[in-house]
This record gives sequence, C-alpha cells and structure tokens, in this order.
Amino acid sequence: MHLDPTTLALQLVNFLALVLLLRRFLFRPVLAAIDRREAAQTARRRDAEGALAEAQAARDAVAADRAALATDAARLRAEAHEAAEAERRRILDAARQSADALRQAAADRIDAERRQAEAELTSRAGDLALTLARRLLTDAQPEMADTLFAAALTADLSGMEADRKATLLGVDGPLTLTIARAWPDERRQALLSLLPSDRVEWVIDPDLIAGVELSAPHHLIDHSWRAALTTAREGLQA
Repeated sequence: MHLDPTTLALQLVNFLALVLLLRRFLFRPVLAAIDRREAAQTARRRDAEGALAEAQAARDAVAADRAALATDAARLRAEAHEAAEAERRRILDAARQSADALRQAAADRIDAERRQAEAELTSRAGDLALTLARRLLTDAQPEMADTLFAAALTADLSGMEADRKATLLGVDGPLTLTIARAWPDERRQALLSLLPSDRVEWVIDPDLIAGVELSAPHHLIDHSWRAALTTAREGLQA
C-alpha cells in the first residue's frame, strides 16, 4: 500500500478538524451537561444529606423529648404514689387517733360511771347502815350508853391539864352540853362540877341517840353514838 504524503497530510488535517469540531460541538456540551448533571446530583445529594441530618436531628430531638417525658411521667407517678401513700398514712393515723380517743373517752366515761355508781352504792350502803345502826342503838338500852359516854367525858375533863382546859373552855361565851334525853341530877352535877356552871347551857337533841356533846368556844368534845356513826360512815366512804 502506497501512502501519498499529501493525502496523509490532508487526512491528518481532516482528523484534527474533526476532533476540534467534535470537541467544540459534541464533547464540550456533553461534558458541560455531565458537569451540570453531576453538580445537580451533588446538590441533591447534599440536600438529601442535609434533610437526612435534619431528620436524624428531629428523630434525636423526638427521642430526647420522649425520654424526658418518660422521666417526667415516672417522676410524677412516683410523686403521686408517694403523696397518695402519705395521705393514706395520714388518714390511717387520724382514724387510729380518733379511734383511740373514742376508746379512751368511752373507758373514762365507763370508769367515771363506775366510780359514781360505787360512790352512790357506798353512800346508800352507808345511809342504810347508819339507819339500821340508829335503830339498833336506839333500842339497845340508851340509858346505859348515856352513862358510859358521860363517864368518858368526865374522865377527859378530870384528866385534862389546867392550862389546856382553860384554853379549851375559854374565858367567856357559853358552854353547851347536848344530850339525847334528860339526865338524872347526879350525872348532870358530876359534869357541872368540872365546868363553870354559870356558863353551861343544856340542850336535848334526840338525833344524838345516846351520849353527850360539849361545845366550847374553841373546841368540841363529842362522846355520842351519832359521832361514832358519822366516823364509821366516813370510813366507809374513804
């Protein structure tokens, strides 16, 4: 095959012209379109990555909000449970205290009623015993009791020191001798011999039952069944 230099040169020129034409009218627009497409894809990829990052951030924020809400809900549930438990304990304590107060009030009322009933029974028993004793003593030879009680008062006055007797009887004011019934003169005179007779006043009081009561300005000497029964009754009520 014989190559003509002129033909070869022309073919080379044609090839270079074709390359220039292709570069100008084909490769350059295609490359520009490819660059634009790659730029658009890059922009879309960046937008997608940004949207993905925003979506991830939103998901993270939502997850954080959910965690915070769960924490708050757990805290509120715990606080509500603690408040309900405290209220339950307060109500139970108040109910227990109220029940204790009611029981104590009932016990105190029952105890007071029992003491009152015992006091009333004791008082009634004392009254009954005193009434029975009065009847028995009234029928049990009161004259003999008068003699014994008069002897007891005579012994008291006879054995009393002068200073104490003077203090007891005083220097003025009446001296009252109370008896249950009239006495014989000798018994009356036996007592009057130990007292300033001008100040003595005799009083008869059947409630004395038997015995004698000496009322002085500063003292009282009582030898009688009434005094004995009163003392006995006070002992029952003590």
